[in-house]
Amino acid sequence: MSFTYLNNQSWTQITRDERFFCCELYHEIKTDSATFIRFLQTKLPAIESESKVEVGFEVCFFRDYIKHIGEANGNKSVKGSVYSQKRTFDLCLFTDTYIAVIEAKAHTGFNTVQLNSFEEDKQNIRLLLGDKCPEIYSIALTADGYSPKKASVKGFDCMINWKEMHELYPNPVFLRANKTDMVTTEE
Repeated sequence: MSFTYLNNQSWTQITRDERFFCCELYHEIKTDSATFIRFLQTKLPAIESESKVEVGFEVCFFRDYIKHIGEANGNKSVKGSVYSQKRTFDLCLFTDTYIAVIEAKAHTGFNTVQLNSFEEDKQNIRLLLGDKCPEIYSIALTADGYSPKKASVKGFDCMINWKEMHELYPNPVFLRANKTDMVTTEE
């Protein structure tokens, strides 16, 4: 499908929005999580195969956990707490033994503020879940041409890229997300 006002292309062919690419990946993982888990095991050997895997898209973890699960403990709202009510994770894998938080970038790199927040996110999840907390993994999903400084990605347990996602799930939009002509290193 193409439109003359988009220079005879479709919106899918021109968008650069990482939420669009993450939404596409969400649907691929939801359809076939076993392929994604096997791939992650090559990057993070501690990740186990799981019988129950749920993938979440645009996960506002702190706000939603406190509102819907935390109410039983007397917590009614994230407002006034130490947790950000706006913090949203691009994708999450939920299993009995771990939560994998995936932070994605397409056509750009992470900025310093974002890079500094990832370890804090893991600590806050642990604080919120307490004794019930499974292992928490933080995963960066970028273009394969992204080359951050090693010190910049210390908050991530591993890095994966959109080209690898295309190899797992041959969806052409992942090649668009992986396009490196606009990728820069962090600020």
